[in-house]
Amino acid sequence: MVQNTFEWRERIFRYAPVILWAGVVLYLATSAGSASETSRFIGPLLDFFFPGMAAENRQIVHFLVRKTAHFTEYGIFAFFAARAFLSSSKDILRRRWFIFALFAALILAVFDEGGQAFRPDRTGALGDVFVDMLGAVTILVITALIHRKYPDHIIFSPTLSPSANDR
Repeated sequence: MVQNTFEWRERIFRYAPVILWAGVVLYLATSAGSASETSRFIGPLLDFFFPGMAAENRQIVHFLVRKTAHFTEYGIFAFFAARAFLSSSKDILRRRWFIFALFAALILAVFDEGGQAFRPDRTGALGDVFVDMLGAVTILVITALIHRKYPDHIIFSPTLSPSANDR
């Protein structure tokens, strides 16, 4: 019973960040992440740091900030997925963690953009899926390089493993 409880706790620690971050991504796919909403805080920041910026430059910067957010949010998601799969109790997930994390990011990106296509205040764009996947691949490659050099680093162990005395 104690072992089974511990396994569930490990599974929660492993997959909770993936699920919670997917929730953040999907929340941002709603009206809360629309250009009109993000301009409400990006605009004043641009006014503060760059007073007198031309309207066309302001639109370009706003666009770049939004695309950087896509890249970043999917990079974070891919990292959480990689951590979960690297420490999975399933051998196939541990061995093919890169592919599974990338596939999870792709599924989320397609679902995210597909859902936006049906919202009147959002537009689903294939280009955004590309930016999302670029963020995921970038972080997964960095993760693979770090994992190759430091496979036992704590960032790859999202679970709380008990000592031999606790079992």
